[in-house]
Amino acid sequence: MKFRRNRQSAQVSGATLMPALFSEPGGGRARRDRRFSWGIFVALAFVAAAIFPMLLMGVTGTKATVQVWEDLPVEIPDVSGVPERSQLLDRNGKVFATFSTTNRVSIAREEIPDVMVNAIVAVEDAEFFTHSGVDFKAIVRAMFNNASGGDTQGASTITQQWVKNVLATTAENSADAEAAVEQTLKRKLREAKLAMVADGGAFSKEDILTGYLNTVYFGDQAYGIYAASKHYFSVKPKDLTLNQAATLAGLVQSPSRLAPTSNKKAATERRNQVLERMQAEGHISTNRMKKEQAKRIKLRVSQPDSGCQNSDFPHYCTYVREALLNDPALGKSKSKRQEVFDRGGLRVTTALDPKAQRAAIAAARAGVGISGDVASAVAVVKPGTPEVVAAATNRVFGAGENQTEIMYADSSLAPLGSNFKPFVLATALELGFPLSTRFGTPDGYYPAGMNAPVGGFHNANRRDNGVLDARGATKGSVNTWFIQLIERTGTKAVADFAGRLGNTTLPRKGDGRITDADATLALGTYNAKPIEVAAGYAAFAAEGVTCTPTPLLKIRHIDGQRIKLDPQSRCYQGTSAAVANSVANILTAPFENGGTASALGLPGGRPAAGKTGTTDNSSATWFTGFTPQYVTTVWVGDPRGGFTYPLRNRWINGSYYDSVFGATLAGPIWKNTMSKLHDGLPVEKLPGLDNSTLTSSIPAVPDLTGLTQTAATAAAERAGFTAVKIKTTEPGERPFATSGLVVRQSPDAGTSSPTVAREEITLTVIE
Repeated sequence: MKFRRNRQSAQVSGATLMPALFSEPGGGRARRDRRFSWGIFVALAFVAAAIFPMLLMGVTGTKATVQVWEDLPVEIPDVSGVPERSQLLDRNGKVFATFSTTNRVSIAREEIPDVMVNAIVAVEDAEFFTHSGVDFKAIVRAMFNNASGGDTQGASTITQQWVKNVLATTAENSADAEAAVEQTLKRKLREAKLAMVADGGAFSKEDILTGYLNTVYFGDQAYGIYAASKHYFSVKPKDLTLNQAATLAGLVQSPSRLAPTSNKKAATERRNQVLERMQAEGHISTNRMKKEQAKRIKLRVSQPDSGCQNSDFPHYCTYVREALLNDPALGKSKSKRQEVFDRGGLRVTTALDPKAQRAAIAAARAGVGISGDVASAVAVVKPGTPEVVAAATNRVFGAGENQTEIMYADSSLAPLGSNFKPFVLATALELGFPLSTRFGTPDGYYPAGMNAPVGGFHNANRRDNGVLDARGATKGSVNTWFIQLIERTGTKAVADFAGRLGNTTLPRKGDGRITDADATLALGTYNAKPIEVAAGYAAFAAEGVTCTPTPLLKIRHIDGQRIKLDPQSRCYQGTSAAVANSVANILTAPFENGGTASALGLPGGRPAAGKTGTTDNSSATWFTGFTPQYVTTVWVGDPRGGFTYPLRNRWINGSYYDSVFGATLAGPIWKNTMSKLHDGLPVEKLPGLDNSTLTSSIPAVPDLTGLTQTAATAAAERAGFTAVKIKTTEPGERPFATSGLVVRQSPDAGTSSPTVAREEITLTVIE
């Protein structure tokens, strides 16, 4: 992936590197002479300054040295590639997690105090604001000092050091990284050339200084002024005192040897030297210098909190991390996305609502405790949006006993049980099934031509529940009513509908796929992910608008570029508003007296819709319910495997249960979560029944034969088809047929195809 970069590439020579004050008007000969002499001066100056302390001379002779200078290709450092921390922010803009392979956070110039700027410039490069990227006076001074046997002196400017830092940290392989720091004349010349390009207009002095302070190493794995300020003094750079700034500025010379955490005496001596330089440059008075030099260095060391384990919401953090690593927005391959993630510099705004997350965690722990074998997952989404505002569990984050680093809310945990029944009902409504239809509900029912257990399908109460309509069957979660319903819809239509509403766990293809005989699908016998279940129910709460759930709202890179998220995280019309509204209304029945969720009503009589779910032998229990504002799905089970470790004859959170149902534990967790979420929110009504679903009203596929291609195409689009494919044919036995006339169509006219499922129609026309 490429980010927008403040970057220029150039093949440059000595002439093009010369600052304006060295430029000379005139013809090409004058410029060539100036370029040649400039190249000689720069190259010889570096040779002279470097050859005594470091045997850097990799070429011999003046002409060879100049040739190296002239031949060096130069590309301005790609500052956006410097490794940074990545930050995860909740929906309110507050950071709740950071990731970094390098302890670095870049900040703007406005966040760096003048006292820090004065300290670093005074001790590292006093002529920074006047030289052209390379300090030739310093080179000459170092040359004569080193030649005369004095202490070895360097002459690298802040600009050159910044160039070196960027080249080293943005290197894409070990060879480039080594080349960026190797002790050779060629590297020094390249640095100088880059520094002059950067200082010659590609970057402002303020940009260079800010970049330098954001990349320079301060020891103890602290890169940049932000990390150093937080590490040594636990303050932000803007709050640094003069003494602290001088201490940090002194570390740059030798970060390991001068680190105050391991050698406070050496750090103090170096700090005092910085204060002397600041006094000599006129930044502080002599009295202030002496006063500061008399002080002890007072550290308040802190370590960076990186990774999900240090997050306030570690499980949601892992959900975001996985979403990033699976989003093509960060790269086409998993390895490329990992590389971008590791390099960092991402500012990821998420859908996380801290209030919702805390409410979900508290409710899960109150319901099943923190320790023990039984676990819970809670997923909360906002209807009509892709936003997963909470994804929680009762367990502590970690790898110890009764802890987990697994994001249960996004895991395929257990069969959904009766929580799946609303998808069967919605499929039937799409296919024209009238809600007014009533079935008898015998216990021990055998569906015609479909598989059934020995003794047939049973109701939870093991008895005939009488003749019921959709509302009555949903209120009591009557199994045999829904088995009869899937007899009429077929399993494929139900599986396809669930897939359209976001379910990815149903085996619809390949070995083990759902067959026409698998009536048990109606009772939710396939595993599901809590987040996907919540997103599916959200379509019923949002007039059929279905959204692919995601924790990601937006991503920006440190360079300011916004990274476009994968368009798969989108919303679309998953089913008609009529179907969705009618299902939502039917799902209020379980909260009525005698319903399976009658004890789970929200405070103040707030309207809610939902459904319990219990699998065979209480291997897992579910509850999903919603208001127009939020949808919450709760799973309770044993992560070791529900069929092996069912919720029967178990002590859970201090209480004994001979069996557990959807309303036993999952339901109260749902109620507690939703009650907290809606505290202070206005009461919104759920939709009423859509009259069109009371009787069969599904529109048939129109008859388009005999129309012109243009007219048929328009009619197909009006009928809800999203694509019209045209095939041509010879007139054949239709000698009088007009060219462009539609003679065949697929699907056929009169087919009972729900409008929302109409993708493509093929029209065969006469050539």
